[in-house]
Amino acid sequence: MKVRQVILAVCVAMVAALVVVHFRTRQVTLGYELARVRAERDALQEKNRKLELERAVLTSPAALRQRMAEHPIKLVPPQDALGFVQTQNPQPSENIVPGGNPHNPHEQE
Repeated sequence: MKVRQVILAVCVAMVAALVVVHFRTRQVTLGYELARVRAERDALQEKNRKLELERAVLTSPAALRQRMAEHPIKLVPPQDALGFVQTQNPQPSENIVPGGNPHNPHEQE
């Protein structure tokens, strides 16, 4: 009977040792993963800081004025679908009959 108790005690000790080794291995693995995630977070925070600084520089009034001076906007009057320049006060065409089709002045409604 003593032999059975010794074998049982050894088996219990081996299972306990395997559980301890498993949890210790898992702890080390999670430690490495945590270090990797923290390094990634730090890199992303640094990238975010640089992007915020770049946004602040690009949207500052001084930078906007400088870009406007370097690249002036050339405004032109808008054109309609046919490519004609629209004027502010269009003059009525002599060919348009009141109530008629502007594309065919000879047609009446």
